[in-house]
Amino acid sequence: MTQAELFVAMYVILTGFICSGLIGTFYQLFRTEPVGFSVDYSSIMGGVTGVFLCIFAGPFIIMR
Repeated sequence: MTQAELFVAMYVILTGFICSGLIGTFYQLFRTEPVGFSVDYSSIMGGVTGVFLCIFAGPFIIMR
């Protein structure tokens, strides 16, 4: 692996963690409760939103 490829890989990983933190922080701002891996399956839209939230905010949830 060249140095440029390593730089790009690290940049992508760090960007993912930053986006995950932003998603988790905005969730916490609007819901006033910390984001977690629990998914509300009472409605289809709530279930789909919960799954996508767990996918994209997963690193933030784990690191918290």
